[in-house]
Amino acid sequence: MALEISISEMAQIYQEAMSKFRLPPQVVVSKKSPDGPILEGNQMDIDHNHWGVRNIVGRGEGRIMWFDFDNVVDFDAVRLTTPKRRLDQTVKKLFVLSGLGATGETPLAFELVAQRARQYDLFVRWRLSNGIEHNDLLTEHHFEMFCEAVSGDPLHFIPIMERLDVLFGAIHQGKISVIEFYKEDSKNSRQYFDWSRLASILGTTKNHISASRTFVAELTDRLSSIDHSLVPRLINSLGREDDREDLEDYAESSAQKLFYPWTKLYRLGTDGILTKGVLTFNAYAKRTPRQVLKSLSLRQGKRTPTLMPDDFIVLLREAMKWAFEYSEYIFAAVDARRNHARGNLTENGARLIELSDPIKPDGAPQLHYGWTISEKGEVNFRGRLALGIAVKHLLTACAIIIGCFSARRGGEIQMLRSDCVTQIGRHYYLKIYIEKTLQAIDKIPIPEMVNAAVNIINRATESDGSTENAAPLFDFYKESSRVAFVFTQNLKEFVQYTGLQPATPNTEWNLAGHQLRRGFAIFYYYGFEWADLDSLAYMLRHYDPEMTRVYVTEAIAGEVTRLEDELRARSSVAKEKYSKELKAWIDETKEQIADLKSIPDEFDEVRRGAYVRHMINQHKGEDRPIGRGVARLKLDLETMIAAAAADVRIISATNDEEKFLDALAKRFKTQAYNRFLEPVPGGVAHCTANLNGGDDLSLAECNKLSAAAKSPDSGEQTGRCSKVDLAFSGINPCLDCIYGVLFQANQRIVEQHLANEEAAIETAQNERERERRKANLALRRAKLRARREEAEIA
Repeated sequence: MALEISISEMAQIYQEAMSKFRLPPQVVVSKKSPDGPILEGNQMDIDHNHWGVRNIVGRGEGRIMWFDFDNVVDFDAVRLTTPKRRLDQTVKKLFVLSGLGATGETPLAFELVAQRARQYDLFVRWRLSNGIEHNDLLTEHHFEMFCEAVSGDPLHFIPIMERLDVLFGAIHQGKISVIEFYKEDSKNSRQYFDWSRLASILGTTKNHISASRTFVAELTDRLSSIDHSLVPRLINSLGREDDREDLEDYAESSAQKLFYPWTKLYRLGTDGILTKGVLTFNAYAKRTPRQVLKSLSLRQGKRTPTLMPDDFIVLLREAMKWAFEYSEYIFAAVDARRNHARGNLTENGARLIELSDPIKPDGAPQLHYGWTISEKGEVNFRGRLALGIAVKHLLTACAIIIGCFSARRGGEIQMLRSDCVTQIGRHYYLKIYIEKTLQAIDKIPIPEMVNAAVNIINRATESDGSTENAAPLFDFYKESSRVAFVFTQNLKEFVQYTGLQPATPNTEWNLAGHQLRRGFAIFYYYGFEWADLDSLAYMLRHYDPEMTRVYVTEAIAGEVTRLEDELRARSSVAKEKYSKELKAWIDETKEQIADLKSIPDEFDEVRRGAYVRHMINQHKGEDRPIGRGVARLKLDLETMIAAAAADVRIISATNDEEKFLDALAKRFKTQAYNRFLEPVPGGVAHCTANLNGGDDLSLAECNKLSAAAKSPDSGEQTGRCSKVDLAFSGINPCLDCIYGVLFQANQRIVEQHLANEEAAIETAQNERERERRKANLALRRAKLRARREEAEIA
């Protein structure tokens, strides 16, 4: 058992630890106390209790984020600045210094560093509530106690109710007056209760108690027993309008973060950074962190659900209309509004309306000349949309397109700048802040569709996209004020205004910006089903599904390979000659590779889902595909049906159709790793060729045509192919191909092509051309008819 550490020893340990480091360059200001003056340059000191860092990139660019080292950590307002808590303050500062890279580790995103600092505060509160003064005194038994606390109600992570009883005992005894908790909020005329004061006394944070309906109910009950004129006001200000229930346990994702101090406290000791106030044992010597979490049977956190293909296409269609049909109409109104900004707006308003109404596209809203509409204007201009709101919806539509086809997260899209797209040859690249993994700016390959949407936004914001004038991409200024752009909130407003409804009846949209990340894969695998929708024509002008496949399978794969080759080369040098800069580059490149690889992973997840959907639809008889590749699908279907039937027999559910379909879907998901149903450009067919190997792809009709085009006279075999050449695909080759499958949506597209060809016969320049077109049409129809007859027989 470690000996008790005196206050003077703790002060000495603090000085020795801090003397090894300087304030990291990210810290640009500091304060001695919360209300003290902000100090800069030589006035800053590592001993100050508040450090300020300024975000250079990322969310909250330019904003100062404060790291505080005087937080309340125990009952009766005990803070880290209390002399007996000096050792914990030392540890917390080392947590932050480590996160900012001062200890030689890779710097982390500021938000993550702040989160880990808060985790240590919570860890100290738990430790002190169990009577353990210092980290050195913790044992494996205490670790099991911590695991048990994490498995329980977050409200009771510390004995909050017991402390509340003690507090109200003191109030009833007259030691504390209820007046201490009365404080009017200048921002909220109904808020009188001083949550910060209560949290300080209870040794916790305002959010921990004020967000708990259970705690608020207990507090209200205790306040009701006090006879004081201020009590009614205090109780009224505690009211909660929503009916949300408290969560009675931690989600696994939240609990995982709580365990970080156990890892870091051990490493501080083993790395020699600190000799006191650290763990003397490895909490994960017997079990990995993942095994510990799994042993707790924690609740899985609720994730924002992925948009179903039907819902995605509804949202995308509307975004396409706003971006490619309505944008010029809105731009014309914006230009006219700005040209008349100095005159009498009311008098000029009629002229603006006369200008914009005649050029209004079908389906677009009628625009009001004002950036906003007053309450009086709502009556006089009912049905018209304020110009500022129209611009906001236009920006949102473009953000939807960017999110769908760049595979980026909502927060990252919101941080884009006007110079974010560059073109090299046929490829486009997006310069973007990678928020979750790399936490730095990177360039990623994108389809041309993203460039088209960025150009529309730059037109709206009057930016030329140059590096010299690069500004936040979504910064649209009316005259002096910006149009507010918060992606997820704007996305919800866009859906609400346009009246979009989910495809499934009696359901509601549950939207978030990051849901769109799989959009490009969804459109690639499902877009052919909606190819006959006119509103998607605007998209197809800028988007080639085949280029998306190349983008994922070749452009990104090539970038990953290049980085991996460079990583191997530099890693061998790093082994011979240690360099902090080289090590930092290696760490960053590993994150870069992981982030790039996540895009094909998202793509493949949707690919497998599409395979399962097609196979289930065949089983239910909802889709009747044709083509020579159907034989393989039917064999796979029969095999999986037999396997699923065996699965449900094991659980005695042979008569439960729902459980059988679940078992069948699981079987198909497993099979989908090595089965393919790749859409052919134009949506005329699907290709079942196994792209992981096992099939002789030189037998594919498109590859035969490709080989002939490359060597038309040699007649030589080109050998086995590693992929199909979809550039030579089409109705004729896919109808003849042993790998070709046409689902009912594909058949509709083919029928439309044939109808167009029939209509084109009459426009032939001469009789010979007319006969040639007739012969080609007859051949295609004969092949289509033959494939349908074969499907009926099979």
